[in-house]
This record gives sequence, structure tokens and C-alpha cells, in this order.
Amino acid sequence: MLGSFSGAGQSKILLDSLYNIVPNNSFELLDNHPLGWFYNGKQFNRVMKYWYSPTAASPDVYCPKVKVPNSWQNNGFSKENPYDGANMVGITMYGCQNGKPHCREYVEIQLIEPLVTGQKYYFEFFIKQLPNSLAINNIGFGFSYQRNYQIEDVLMELTPAFQINSPLEAKTWKKISGTFEAKGEYNYLTFGNFFNDENTQVIRQRGGKLSL
Repeated sequence: MLGSFSGAGQSKILLDSLYNIVPNNSFELLDNHPLGWFYNGKQFNRVMKYWYSPTAASPDVYCPKVKVPNSWQNNGFSKENPYDGANMVGITMYGCQNGKPHCREYVEIQLIEPLVTGQKYYFEFFIKQLPNSLAINNIGFGFSYQRNYQIEDVLMELTPAFQINSPLEAKTWKKISGTFEAKGEYNYLTFGNFFNDENTQVIRQRGGKLSL
């Protein structure tokens, strides 16, 4: 995952700040105990309850029972702690130009109830960069009527309901929150970057400083 943006995330979508319509919103519920590191979407889907990977790419589950391979530990993949609770999920959102496999990863979930067209919703999620990763924009989420399923590792074509417009440096956990108006009675929420590398802004670290 070198040369890509990788973020560990925890999220919750709230209706009127009272009723959460995203199940397992902090990734604490697991269907199965993880047996090791994650190399494809099916492995993530087997472990995480309600959430799944809509493509062949594999998000990573970070929890006390997961053993991170030594090669990944050296890049900081085992040194982060969740914002709260015991679990968090990491996804890659940049880096396709360098031929990196799984350069786009997403997590998707079915909402407890469909959105109501015209209804305003409050959302919040928490994100943090892995050490030595890139700061990017376009981090966000979108909605769909049907479950998305791609048999390959591909860039998803989904119009975001919200996206971060400027590259976000998140060396510590950052809360992102706001409101949006539902444009349809959508059933599924997908989180990630829906733009290609050419249309994603990047801040790189050079000599301890950040530069575009």
C-alpha cells in the first residue's frame, strides 16, 4: 500500500441526530473471527457483519484478533488504534497510476431503512491516515437503490452525496460531519473515493513537510 492513501475509518449516519440508520456503525460486530490478513473482498465480507466490499478489492479489518504480516507492520499498519471501541476498517483510496493492485477500496452497507426523498440527514465519520500515507480530497460517500457488486477491482462510478473538497491531513483522528438532502429513496451507502487519480488532489510529504 506504499504510495497510496490509506485511511482507517469509523462512521455513523444519524437521522435528526437521534436515530442511527447505519447498522454496525463503528465496525464492532463481526460475523466470523478473522484468521489473518485480508487479500480479497470475499475475506472482508466473511468477517465483517453487515458491511461488505462491493468490488474484488479488500478493505482491511483492524482488531485485536488480526495478525498484521511483518512486511506490512514495517509500514505502520499495526500501530494505529481505533477512535473508540476495539475495531476499525482501513481502505485504499489513491494510487492507480503506479499499477498498484487494489488501488481503490470501498465499504458498503444496507441502511436500516431507505432514505426519504427531500429529507435532510446529519452525518459524521472519523478518519485517520496511516503513517507516511498521502493526504487526498474526494473522500466521501454516495447512495444507491441496489447493492453494488463488481467482480473486479475497479473504480466505482457513483455520484457522491458528500465529499471532502480539499486534501485532508489527518495524522490524528478527525471528525467529519455535516448534512445532506436525500435525492431518492436509497437503500445502500458506499464509502470511498469515486474519482480517478487524475481528478484527485494529493499532498505528499517531503523532508517532513507537505507539498502539492
